[in-house]
Amino acid sequence: MCFSRQGVFSNTPLRVGLILGGSLAMLLLLIWAGNLFATLRLRLQDVYFIPAPVSGQVTIVALDDASMEAYGRTPAEWSRTVFADLLQALGAAGAAGAYFLMQGRTQAAPVVEEDVIIERRRPRYEPTCHLERRRVWIDEFTYTYRRVEVCQ
Repeated sequence: MCFSRQGVFSNTPLRVGLILGGSLAMLLLLIWAGNLFATLRLRLQDVYFIPAPVSGQVTIVALDDASMEAYGRTPAEWSRTVFADLLQALGAAGAAGAYFLMQGRTQAAPVVEEDVIIERRRPRYEPTCHLERRRVWIDEFTYTYRRVEVCQ
């Protein structure tokens, strides 16, 4: 019998497949490491944005003390209908968009100390039950399995 030293890589199609697969994996790894997929994704997203003509006119609407006294200390306390009325008035005036910045003159609510006893009851836990498969010994050497309901 004649033995030849043929290894796993002696098969030409297998060798070609491994070389092509390895080189493709290295190419994808280099593209991923170079962050080229993210750049491609961002460039494809730019297709969705259509430039719109702008007027270059910006109007800033500020809150005065009279509106703070009429509606509340901070805009965070105001009703949503106040904001809806404001947006409708801005839309009627021809505004294309609105931006709300909720910061500035916020005052802390006054602290009122009261003797309040809070009674907390422990929640009732009902037992959860499930079926388990347990080994039941018939004699010293043989056993069988039975389903047993286990509750916690």
